[in-house]
Amino acid sequence: MALQSYSDLQAAIADWLMRTDLAAAIPNFIALAEADISRRLAADDSSGAPPREMMGYAQSPIEQEFEITPPDFMGARSAFLDGATEPLEFSTVEEIAKRKAIYPATSGNPTAYAVIGSMFQFWPAPTATLQINLFYLQRIQPLTDGITSNWLLKLHPDCYLYGSLIHSAPYLKDDDRLAVWQAKFDRTIASIRLAGQRTQGGSYLSIMPRAIA
Repeated sequence: MALQSYSDLQAAIADWLMRTDLAAAIPNFIALAEADISRRLAADDSSGAPPREMMGYAQSPIEQEFEITPPDFMGARSAFLDGATEPLEFSTVEEIAKRKAIYPATSGNPTAYAVIGSMFQFWPAPTATLQINLFYLQRIQPLTDGITSNWLLKLHPDCYLYGSLIHSAPYLKDDDRLAVWQAKFDRTIASIRLAGQRTQGGSYLSIMPRAIA
């Protein structure tokens, strides 16, 4: 069976599980796999790098100290004010708090930013509307009945299949095939990340969102 669409993937999962009564559960297995795959592919460490297909770009206005991140945001790579040749400095919430305490009256064009949950924090706070160009890691676009394919399904259908089968095991209660699926899934993830490292040609800066304590 060719895995070219969301419906193909659902049918393949049912076929591999040899079950015809999981129509309501299979979309959940796929959604859980997507979340797992996004997290694992986004990591940047010695085992590889995120694939270039996870690189997103957004240009948007910023008008205040706090602005919302893109809905598919997983981590920042770099951010430039429109027309600037140097990126903004990535900072931490604590570092920006210290700067605000030392220089309380500072405002104007931001020189640094932090990520707080689903928000960006800019320092200094802008005093006029500015355009920012953001390069970031984006979450894998979820498959739905309306969005029937994405880059991961087109390039790595085996990753989708084995990841979904893994998440079926707790639902089916101790499926003895889990170890086989897990091994195949791990190898697929490793190969995608290795390919990502080669196409990036070097280190891939991944700054994951920081939550407020």
